[in-house]
Amino acid sequence: MRHFCHALAFYTRLPCDRWVKDFKLAQTYPYLSAVGWWVGAWTALIFIIFSALFDHNTAVIFSMASGLILTGGFHEDGWADVCDGFGGGFSPEQILAIMQDSRLGTYGVLGLCLLLGLKFSLLSALNPSVLPWIMIAGHVISRFCLVWPLYASDYICGQHSKMAGSGQKITGQQIGYVTSGLLPLAFFLPWWLLFCGLGFALLSSLTLNHYFKQRLGGYTGDCLGATQQLSEISFYLIASLVFSGNLQSPL
Repeated sequence: MRHFCHALAFYTRLPCDRWVKDFKLAQTYPYLSAVGWWVGAWTALIFIIFSALFDHNTAVIFSMASGLILTGGFHEDGWADVCDGFGGGFSPEQILAIMQDSRLGTYGVLGLCLLLGLKFSLLSALNPSVLPWIMIAGHVISRFCLVWPLYASDYICGQHSKMAGSGQKITGQQIGYVTSGLLPLAFFLPWWLLFCGLGFALLSSLTLNHYFKQRLGGYTGDCLGATQQLSEISFYLIASLVFSGNLQSPL
């Protein structure tokens, strides 16, 4: 339970600090999917509440904002830093230096605008009856997709990284715990949608991780944040194809 509280304290703004002393970040790995359930359930609840008061698009915006508040824009910040670093840097040293700079550059602003705009467009196009479950699944699956870089790549970066002090790879037992967090989704969404969405999200994670390995030789905390965001968007793309009528849906 204390390790789970550590995960909530690190990946969100929930006040669990009194339980997180003297713990290693690697101890939070088994709870990546569980954190996704918390964040996804919160955004889904906010959407349900505000959809009863306002129009669909406004409820989606409030839901997205509530997720940003809960996590402190933790992964979005990583995405912006990656956009800045790889947009303005050429050598690994330059990329890492830019990503560790707390200032937000042009590439980061553009990346955030495109990311949030695409996320809003995809979510607002979905039917309100299925949107809460899509939100939950997106947060859970995208955090599961962090398993691959944590297992297959090496951690690199300096002391200013969000994950400074964590160079330990995820273990097979921890992967089992993270995978088990996906299973309850099968009770709420079609298995083939989860299979296709998870497959595309994992493909995005694998592709991005390969790119990071080619350019940097490994991953940083910002790279993991970017991976989570891209994997989430990838799942929403598949869900949007299904429920927009472009693909046949059994629901």
